[in-house]
Amino acid sequence: MQGAGSTSNVALPISIDSDSILVPNSALGNDHIDEAYGSGSNTSSAFTTIASTDIETVQENGRTYHGGGSYWFPNDETENSRQRLMHHIFRIVFNGRLYFAPIETDGAKVIDLGTGTGIWAIEFADCYQEAFVRAVDISPMQEKMVPPNLDHIIEDVELDWMDPENYWDYVHTRNTIQAFQNRNLLFQRAFLHLKPGGWMECQEIDHFPKCHDGKMAVDNELLKFCNLVADGLERHGVKLRETCKLKDMMRAAGFVNIVEQVFHMPIGSWPESNSLKKVGWYWQTALIEGLEATALAPLIKGLGWKKDEVDSLCERTRTACLDMTTHMYMPFYIVYGQKPFNT
Repeated sequence: MQGAGSTSNVALPISIDSDSILVPNSALGNDHIDEAYGSGSNTSSAFTTIASTDIETVQENGRTYHGGGSYWFPNDETENSRQRLMHHIFRIVFNGRLYFAPIETDGAKVIDLGTGTGIWAIEFADCYQEAFVRAVDISPMQEKMVPPNLDHIIEDVELDWMDPENYWDYVHTRNTIQAFQNRNLLFQRAFLHLKPGGWMECQEIDHFPKCHDGKMAVDNELLKFCNLVADGLERHGVKLRETCKLKDMMRAAGFVNIVEQVFHMPIGSWPESNSLKKVGWYWQTALIEGLEATALAPLIKGLGWKKDEVDSLCERTRTACLDMTTHMYMPFYIVYGQKPFNT
């Protein structure tokens, strides 16, 4: 069975003008985000409780982080709440779809890498109860109530996977471009552990804002902010500038039938369309709420900044995000590819 994410349900894009922001046709007319945000998945299946995992966390600059030090962003409830908001924004923009690859869900084995709060995996498992879903993350951020066809493990997927080769039907990542040090190796491992004919899909933000009318100033504070964060992460091997390279990386790993779609996420209420204004306002809110979480570790540990310098940068960036005279957006890449049947 192909569900809501199958290619037969792809909505045609609309645009503000001929070469403007593209979003699925009915993606933005939903008003239920206000109820959905913070309420969790609107589900009908019986849920089970997963045991909490005793993994060390550390407190730094007023935020809570994974104790292993390999993930650079907070895993506290403030950040979890923001991640839930972002999930519901994505559901609206994608017209409710959880996936785009043409997968078969009956009996499918699905793995979500870098699951974060686990909300994508939870909703997928609840929508497709005939599938088995595994949510994997290095940090124990996951929700406690999950569908019975989902399990989660705390594991570093940049190390060797414990699963057999040719095991998974679908490998998924979302919003993880800032999480992995060696994405080429990740693609190779996913390819190895996918069944022949299986699919991998990456849903990833390009964190560097673009200007709708081509008038982005080189000293734009949001653009400067993103470049500074990227520089800090690169000092420790994390490459934030690779989103636009995902298609080429996937091809280099051996995937075929690769498809790339790029959605544009407006920042703020500058679009003329009321539906796009709504998405832009929510996306602006998510960005502003995440400025501190995004900047603290990369700038303090990566670039040697002081906390008050980070605070000042975040305030200037907040002002830039609220400036509707610059029509900014962020590209969101959907890239999926198939492991050949003859491998």
